Amino acid sequence: MAKEQHLDREKAKKRRQRPLRIFIGAVMITASVGGVWVYHQYQLRQQLSYMEQSRQDTEKVEAFNKQLLDSGLWSGEGSGILAGENVGKQDLDALIDLASDPEKQLIKVTCEPGEDISKPKYALNGVAVEERPKVFDLPELFYNGKHYKRNTAVKAYLLLGIDTEKSLKEECDPHDTGRSDGIFLVAHDTAKKKVTIIQVPRDTMCDMYVTDYDFNILRIGHDHLALAWWMGDNHELSGKLTTTAVSWLFGGLPIDGYMAGPVGIINSLNDFVGGVTVEVPDDSMEKEYPDFRKGAEVDLQGELAERFVRWRDTDVHGTAIERMDRQRVYAIAFEKKLISQQKRDTGTVPQMFHIIDDNIITNMEKSTYLDLSLEILMKDDPLSESSFITPNGDIRVTEYTEFWPDYMDIDKSVLNIFYREV
Repeated sequence: MAKEQHLDREKAKKRRQRPLRIFIGAVMITASVGGVWVYHQYQLRQQLSYMEQSRQDTEKVEAFNKQLLDSGLWSGEGSGILAGENVGKQDLDALIDLASDPEKQLIKVTCEPGEDISKPKYALNGVAVEERPKVFDLPELFYNGKHYKRNTAVKAYLLLGIDTEKSLKEECDPHDTGRSDGIFLVAHDTAKKKVTIIQVPRDTMCDMYVTDYDFNILRIGHDHLALAWWMGDNHELSGKLTTTAVSWLFGGLPIDGYMAGPVGIINSLNDFVGGVTVEVPDDSMEKEYPDFRKGAEVDLQGELAERFVRWRDTDVHGTAIERMDRQRVYAIAFEKKLISQQKRDTGTVPQMFHIIDDNIITNMEKSTYLDLSLEILMKDDPLSESSFITPNGDIRVTEYTEFWPDYMDIDKSVLNIFYREV
């Protein structure tokens, strides 16, 4: 009897505990489910965070690769750049650190003299490169430790004088295609209303596209800059090929527009302003033309204008570079005469372009180069000797005269004229 009463008490006790156990079990189940859900949410957030970080890292890597590509380097697989690997396969932590600092994202160019002035030693972000990098199309960069930004107020225009008497609009046989006899890279500072003209020797040895008889591009060659025009059709293609060669020569500097005309037009323009008086800068012409002795003042009329700017002794090496002094003297004197006429008659420049339009090839709209010409003529300071720059380099004689440019000097000119130090 006592035993039965004990069992009844145990059963009653268990019945009283059953709701508590059910409650505790429910709490434990809820906690377990909640824990799994929280952990799942944590994993999901971690995964999303990782995916976002990966996306950002990929964008940073792609941006870095693009900078290398824009700098004249190919960063794809098998390129040999950065230990032969794609940048995306490099140390990701280093790239993340690179991308976290705006200054670290910039291309850092170092350049030091090599055994040859045309082959200085370049490195990009500490990595040596064999070819000269084309970095001057970048809006911002470091060069030998100094921080530079592109001066967007300074525009670059290429003016070409082609050694032909015919209009460049006329069709011609491929064998009759001219060469660039005068090459001028004009830097127009629209903010300061200042013009700097870089005279580039026609014998400058540089990279350019080489074409076949039908003007198909075969490869990139290294030859006299004057031949870049000859590689084309004497029209738009020649303009593109020459513009590209000049851009490469100046480290990838973008050219905002070009204009090419036959040198035979000089006499017509000279007569249009009523002749130009010059002071002969040297004695290079005196033997052939006694009136052109050094220091003499000569009134250039008719064909004398073309003779003054073009003549050279073809039997003597280096005379194409020597005559650049005369071209500079003539440009200064011609502008002075044109300005005086423009002040008397505001229609002078538009009338002058009636002569030019039928002879030139350009990738600029007429309104663009007309406005540009008027703006340059009306600038605060007229052209002077200080307005002109000629790159340093070595004259070397093989079968032909060759001018090998000092690339460190060219880089310095580009940075001084088209960039500003931060």
